[in-house]
Amino acid sequence: MLKDHFNLDLVLLGSGSLRKETLDAIVTKGGLMDMYSYDEKLVGMKLTGAELKKAMAFMFLQAEADADGGHSEYYQISSGFRFVYNRKEGKLTES
Repeated sequence: MLKDHFNLDLVLLGSGSLRKETLDAIVTKGGLMDMYSYDEKLVGMKLTGAELKKAMAFMFLQAEADADGGHSEYYQISSGFRFVYNRKEGKLTES
């Protein structure tokens, strides 16, 4: 929804930050606040494909390292994108 509303290619949200899976047929501010109840700003940036791959690889690597210590942080990625992380190599792969 954010992707379409702001005409973005990709949106990343902290996993667990969305409180509802869907919105009503008529979207209201109250409905949005029920879904995402945080008072945070949306931050946008332009990245090249190489920069995006590097950022995603870092996030996967960091999540893997954090999980060993009991803390993990994962992101929900807007539909239409697929990332494959090879744990053995510690990097994104093409398949």
